[in-house]
Amino acid sequence: MSNRGRRNDQINNTLDREARYVNLLDRMAEVIEALTPTTPPTPVTTTIPVHQEMSVYDRFTNERIPEFLGEPDPLKAETWIQRLKMVFAVIKCPAGDMVLYATHKLAGEAHHW
Repeated sequence: MSNRGRRNDQINNTLDREARYVNLLDRMAEVIEALTPTTPPTPVTTTIPVHQEMSVYDRFTNERIPEFLGEPDPLKAETWIQRLKMVFAVIKCPAGDMVLYATHKLAGEAHHW
């Protein structure tokens, strides 16, 4: 067989292989298309519960800070004040409301100061 004949055979083999690949790709595309749903899937929706934020005052009252009765022991007064400061920081109480909330917890003699 001449060089030209071998060359033609190689070209024909290459063309046959390419045609088979194209045919295979076409069949794969058909299979994929058949497996693909024609209608889009229904979107999944989830409802996330909305957490209602408690007001600063509600959070303050939930802390159950004891009333201050105006006792003469300065250590008790200081402890009560430190407790208030800690709660105010945790609940992020606005500075303008701190005095109002603190006076709400005064009772007895302390309420008349």
